[in-house]
Amino acid sequence: MLFSPTQAVLVDSLDGLRRGLEAEKNTWRSRQLLCQFDLNAIPADEAKQLWARASELGDLIVPASGIKSLQVHWK
Repeated sequence: MLFSPTQAVLVDSLDGLRRGLEAEKNTWRSRQLLCQFDLNAIPADEAKQLWARASELGDLIVPASGIKSLQVHWK
């Protein structure tokens, strides 16, 4: 059996990130929130709140393009 302490979650939009971080977390795993939108478009004050909430939950917000080297790609 394979054990993974992290879970990758693709996030399509800022609204999706907001909703996901507001919802009750249904896993004990740390989540890598792979954002497929421009993180620089988030207003600074809101970004601070979102990163704080993610940290509170044990999650990490990252741009999806930033981890391509870590993703497995089978053809």
